[in-house]
Amino acid sequence: MEFAAFDDDLFAEKCPNKQEVGEYTARVCTDGWFVQTDSTHIVSPEDQLGIQKFIADYKFMKKEFTAAFEQYKEILKTLPSSGTSRRECLEGLSRACIKIDSSAAAVSYAEELHSSSKTSEQLTVSCSALLDAYLADGQHKKALRVAQNLVSLHPDNSHVWMKLGFTYSRLYNIVLPNVEKLMCAHLPGTKGSDSVSEGGMNLRNTSDASKSLPCDVASKSAEIQSSQHTESQPSAQLSFKENSVMKKEFNIKVKIVAVCLQKAYNLLKRTEGTAVGFAINCTEVCQKKLLADLQELLDKDVLCQIQSMVSQSEKAVCHSYNSSEAESHEFVDRGSSKFKANTEEVDTSLLSEDNFEYKWFKWLYKESLPC
Repeated sequence: MEFAAFDDDLFAEKCPNKQEVGEYTARVCTDGWFVQTDSTHIVSPEDQLGIQKFIADYKFMKKEFTAAFEQYKEILKTLPSSGTSRRECLEGLSRACIKIDSSAAAVSYAEELHSSSKTSEQLTVSCSALLDAYLADGQHKKALRVAQNLVSLHPDNSHVWMKLGFTYSRLYNIVLPNVEKLMCAHLPGTKGSDSVSEGGMNLRNTSDASKSLPCDVASKSAEIQSSQHTESQPSAQLSFKENSVMKKEFNIKVKIVAVCLQKAYNLLKRTEGTAVGFAINCTEVCQKKLLADLQELLDKDVLCQIQSMVSQSEKAVCHSYNSSEAESHEFVDRGSSKFKANTEEVDTSLLSEDNFEYKWFKWLYKESLPC
């Protein structure tokens, strides 16, 4: 058929000549291939960036932390002000700074990373880096809020509960020798508490009441006793009452630490059957260390009560979840796209300490457990 006096042959598609394709041979890369890569193998700027990032990560893995820091810093200069690659470099810089005992710089990089977090996944990464940086720098009040935020994001993660308990112990100068070994393995040079002086305490092994308090409270108690001879009796009684209140508040914090460790232990125990390979031994070691610190922290009777109450609270949460699921008998396709993780921006502001403790530990304040 002809159209507008044009021949059909003009519109016919001509097939290009087929070229014979040679046999495909996969490229075999040796260990550390990116270190010796020359310019002939680089086909794009992205290639160059990827290779430089490989080198930085490789140096960090080899524990050449200063060299890794310099490499990350060079990469950061070439990156735009936002993007995944920049976030990865900021995290690498923060963690490298922790390793080379430059905690103030680690905090700065981690805070920049956190400021760019928009989703829950990004928030998880930045909170983890920020928590380690604050702990390394001794800023335990800030570290506590970040740790609480991590637990709110991942309440079924044993590691974040253990880190929360460790952060409380650092803030209130409570000795957790076994957990401290686990935590400080990747936080070298972690500074002491920013609220009390060095030389922690163990409530179980102290008989003197003044030793059961943070150092600043104990010194205040000593001042009260020494001033009883010169001050009036009503004033001394008021100070003694204030001292008792502060001691009670501190004992609550000790129990909060115990609850955090117990929840971490329970989660590890519950999931130990899913561990494979080297994770089996790691899980067993963590359980033993957590239990050892719990037994050292509290007397046997108090620990049993804490364990019982934690189990009851976990069962209540489980029952509440199962009940809500049982209300609908219709089949729900959880693989549907509408159940996919929400990638919209989330509130990245940190929780207040009071709100978090009310949610997770309010039953501790209601119960009168002995110390």
